[in-house]
Amino acid sequence: MFRLQHPWYVALAGALAFAHATATARPGPKTPAKAAAASPVRERVLKKTSAGASQTAVPTASTSAAGPAPAKTPTPGRQGITAGPQAVPATPSTPPPLTPPVKREAPRTALPVASPVAWPTAPALGLTIERFRLANGLRVILVPEPSVPTVAVAITYDVGSRDEAAGRTGFAHLFEHMMFQGSAHVPRGFFDKYLSARGGTNNGTTNSDRTEYYEQLPSHELPLALWLEADRLAALEVTAANFENQRAVVKEEYRMSVSNRAYAVSSIELEAKVYANYPPYAHDTIGSMADLDSAEFSWVQAFHAQHYGPNRAILAIAGALNVAEARALVEKTFSGIAAAPEPGPLLGKTAAPPRASRTVRQDPLAKLTRIDDGWLVPPCDDDDRYALEIAAAVLSDGESSRLERILVREGGVAIGVNASVDDRRGPSLFSVSATLAT
Repeated sequence: MFRLQHPWYVALAGALAFAHATATARPGPKTPAKAAAASPVRERVLKKTSAGASQTAVPTASTSAAGPAPAKTPTPGRQGITAGPQAVPATPSTPPPLTPPVKREAPRTALPVASPVAWPTAPALGLTIERFRLANGLRVILVPEPSVPTVAVAITYDVGSRDEAAGRTGFAHLFEHMMFQGSAHVPRGFFDKYLSARGGTNNGTTNSDRTEYYEQLPSHELPLALWLEADRLAALEVTAANFENQRAVVKEEYRMSVSNRAYAVSSIELEAKVYANYPPYAHDTIGSMADLDSAEFSWVQAFHAQHYGPNRAILAIAGALNVAEARALVEKTFSGIAAAPEPGPLLGKTAAPPRASRTVRQDPLAKLTRIDDGWLVPPCDDDDRYALEIAAAVLSDGESSRLERILVREGGVAIGVNASVDDRRGPSLFSVSATLAT
């Protein structure tokens, strides 16, 4: 059932079978006719009873878990970067006087029959996009939009958890933290302070394929954002002290978002099974606690030197900007930064289908049983991507969706359902989950 040739047919058929099988597995007020269960890669989490014994999972169900699914990115901690301290307006001691609302009865007259309305034609988007590349390899995209008074800057590095070697996981995410620990001309903590003082905000995210940093600020402060990004690209403070500090931060983030969160381990293990034949995606972006503990400073230095360079990045600027002025500013700010070593060969976009399997996991943090199914599907740039997006929407988007109607509204066996397809440059994951009512 893991055929890559027609994966969306497999995913859709399996998901619908999953819905009917789950509905028949638990008694409900209106149980649909019994259907054959799909057999994708499965991960099951069982809730704990008060006595500590686990309840038996439904044979035909997939992954079961309780609570919200673990977020991918940004995760708690430095991954969701916030700007420096914000000024909080003083709260008045007494609220201002409020005028009580007056209910007005509208006259009950018959409404005239509306005449057909000629809807205006939507204007063309009409974006101007300027692309160029610096001599050191930095790719730049400029998008002027004069209707807004601000400018957004995003720099995306071609490095993610897929670039990590076995036993050295979590480095891409670790450097999302390290990038805010100071550079040659920006002391630690001042990246956020400089932006906050000029009315700007910033953030950063990491996933399996890329690491991204961005700022939004008044348009006349564009030079500040570019200078900050260029300084940490050219001269980041990759020191042993910063490494140890941020290793401790990431380990605490792991405890919060994985070790002490219901369904988190189950979701990670489901991905590991689906990507059993594609090692770059077989581990989670945050890495493992064991790899974080055993990481050596020299490994971290080598990872940064290999993956952080202008030739491994794309700089995008959009908003109230003059293209000629912005281009000159980019060239002045970034041209002097040396390129990193050239990347190795690109990873393949396909993988052998994993072996269909089921796993039952005891999760002491889960209050309800959750069932998850996962399928290996084509990359995000494949034509079948559109069919997969539609399939996910048909299955779980809104109260009239198939899974919502069959399992929640009519069957009464689940309190929540979800179907989604992720975005990956390599093989992607189509997943369906249901949190059971009992």
